[in-house]
Parts: sequence; C-alpha cells; structure tokens
Amino acid sequence: MNSSIKTVSEAQKLAHLPLIGHYQVLSEKKGIDRFLQHLHLKAVGTGDSVSYIESVLESLNCGEVMLSGSLKSQEECTMMEMLKEESSQLHSGEYLCKSVESLKLAKKLGKEILIISMNETKRADVERELEICTMQEIQINGIIVVEQF
Repeated sequence: MNSSIKTVSEAQKLAHLPLIGHYQVLSEKKGIDRFLQHLHLKAVGTGDSVSYIESVLESLNCGEVMLSGSLKSQEECTMMEMLKEESSQLHSGEYLCKSVESLKLAKKLGKEILIISMNETKRADVERELEICTMQEIQINGIIVVEQF
C-alpha cells in the first residue's frame, strides 16, 4: 500500500496547518490523458499561482522562515527556488528529519513552512517533521502543496 499523501485535504488534516497555497504543475498531455486532465481540473479547479503564494507569504509577516521539502522531488525544489528568488527572507532545505544542516537553520530561524508533493511525500515524513518541530520548538506557519498532473 502506498503511504504517500494523495489530496490537499489529506495534507491539511494530517498536518493540522493552514494551506498557504496549492500549486499545480501541468504537463502537456495527449489523447485520453488530456481528457482526464481536463476532468480533473474541472472537478478540483486550478491551483494557485506562484505570485499568489508569494503574496500570501509576504502578508504573513513571519520574517525569515525555512522552506522544507524533499530535495528528491523536482517539483518541490522548483517551488522552493521560485519562492526564494522573490524574497531574501526565505531559506530552503531538506526536511528536518533528513538533514542536520536544515535542522540547525530551522532552529536558528524558529519558523518553517512545509512543501508537500502529492503522491510523493510520505505521511510518515510529515508526521516525523511535525514531531521534530514540536520537540525543537520550531513554529510551522503552514503548508504549500505541489501537485504534478
């Protein structure tokens, strides 16, 4: 059984955190895949733009904050880089449960935002991340969900 996070609401319920943004990476599809993509977008709606997510982060006035995600996920890395380009207040790194350097930086900053990739990020990783942040007294300001479709 695949233990990855499947939906935006599942990510929110698991983390008990506000959703800062839901970014959809749409690839060019053909044939039946294009039709399925159209139905998915019609049912779920389109995600948030990067500029919208940037403005939400700016309006939070949280100062310097750590963006944590899986560096194995191309979508998460791209999202972190796009957000970092627009703000010197944002730092990025691997999930704290996977990197000592990220843990040290997040501890120094005291704040974190989780980047979650649908169908890639494991529930256990998010649960461990929440546990570490509680133990280290690192505030998690919210989550950004990235969906590849």
